[in-house]
Amino acid sequence: MTARCRHLPTDDAAICRRPSGASLSVATGSGASVSVPTRSGASLSVPTRSGASPSVPTRSGTSHHPGRLVGLVRVVSDGCSVALVQDLLVAPAFQRCGIGRRLLDEAMTRFADLRQVLLITDDEPATRDFYRACGLSTLAETHGLGFIRYNLSA
Repeated sequence: MTARCRHLPTDDAAICRRPSGASLSVATGSGASVSVPTRSGASLSVPTRSGASPSVPTRSGTSHHPGRLVGLVRVVSDGCSVALVQDLLVAPAFQRCGIGRRLLDEAMTRFADLRQVLLITDDEPATRDFYRACGLSTLAETHGLGFIRYNLSA
C-alpha cells in the first residue's frame, strides 16, 4: 500500500509542521474512506488493494507534486499463518503526520486473521516508541523466540 499526495502546499518544508484542518484519506477494502486529522496542509490518499488511487505519480522537481509517493508499507505473507512487514517508509517531510501509523493499521487489518505478523527493525528509541504506540510488542514481551543472522558488511 502507498500514500500519495493529491495536493501539496508550495513549501515542502511546511508540510506537517503547522496546524490545519487537512486530513489523511485512506481508501478501505469496501471502497469507503476514513479521514484522519493531520497537522499538514497536504491532502493525502492511501489506496488499498481494491481501491485505486486517484493520484497519478509525477516526476516534477518543483515543490508542488501531485501524485508524489510519500509513504509505503510492503508486507509478504503466506496468507495462512504469517505475514512479514518488510518495509514501512515515510518521506522525512511527511513523518509524524499519521501516515506511517495509517499504513501499518491498514496492513494489520488486512492480516488480522493470521497467527503472526512479524516486523524486524533497528533498535532505536524513536522506532521502539512508534511501534509500541501502534500496538506491537517485542518477542521477549510475548514470550516468543526469534532468530536472525545479520550481515553487517552488506
